[in-house]
Order: sequence, then structure tokens, then C-alpha cells
Amino acid sequence: MRGFAMLLLAAMAAMPAAARADMTITGAAGDPLMVNPSVVKTLPEVTETVSFTTGNGLVTAHFSGKRLWDVLRQANVVGKGKALVKQYIIATGSDGYSAVVAMGEVSPGYEGKAVLLADSMNGKPLGAAHWRLVVPGDAHGGRDVRDLVSLEVHGG
Repeated sequence: MRGFAMLLLAAMAAMPAAARADMTITGAAGDPLMVNPSVVKTLPEVTETVSFTTGNGLVTAHFSGKRLWDVLRQANVVGKGKALVKQYIIATGSDGYSAVVAMGEVSPGYEGKAVLLADSMNGKPLGAAHWRLVVPGDAHGGRDVRDLVSLEVHGG
């Protein structure tokens, strides 16, 4: 975990201030880890088409980014074996809005839902170092959290 934290800090220091993400991942075992685009660039890029109902009707959009599962595994905050089904993630945006996702939902060994940390929508970037949590299959998109600032992993 310390090696990953050092890699994150080194990558952050090398990036211009405008490109830095202010999103942190915290787990039970360690200090918060900063996440930025250069650190997660080695993870596979995924695109999901998501539809949800709003007050104005049905919206369909194409989101691209990294799977939440891959990012959490890289950050070493996922429990081992069945302990991971006791874990949950609280995602919080810069406006204070937050939502909860169960680790079992995103684990390939359980539901394997393609929850994304999206950085683009319909082929357009969300902005420098802006992340959006996108939960496919939610009827109203209520767990989509914009401008993520933190992912907190609890339980296990």
C-alpha cells in the first residue's frame, strides 16, 4: 500500500496543478490516496451506455472511464474472499452529494456490475480531472455522483 501511495504522490507532483484530481480513496488500512488520471491510465478504458429517467423523461448517454472495481483493486482497499461482501463504498461529490455502492455489486466474483469512474460523456471530457460515478441499471441515476472528491471504503 505504501508503494502505491508513493507512486500516486510522485505522479501528482509531476502533473500541472490544473490537471490534478482532488479525489481521494480511503480504506480501513491506511492513509487517503490521491487518484489522478496519470495513475489510472494503465487500467482498461470502458464505455457503457446508460439510460435513466429524469424529470424531463428518459436520458441515454455513453460514459467512458475506468471500472470502479479496477481502481479500488489498484488502490488495495478491497477485502479478501467473502469479507468483501461486507464492504461498501461511499462516493461523495464536491457539492456534498453522496451515494453508496456495495462492493459485491462491483466485484466480478459476485454481481460484477460495470460501475464507472467516468471522465467523459458522449465522447466529450467532463473537464480537467473531473470524475463521475456512473451506476448502470439504476432507474433514476440517483447514485450517479458528479465531480467526485472522495471514495470511502468501509466494512470488511
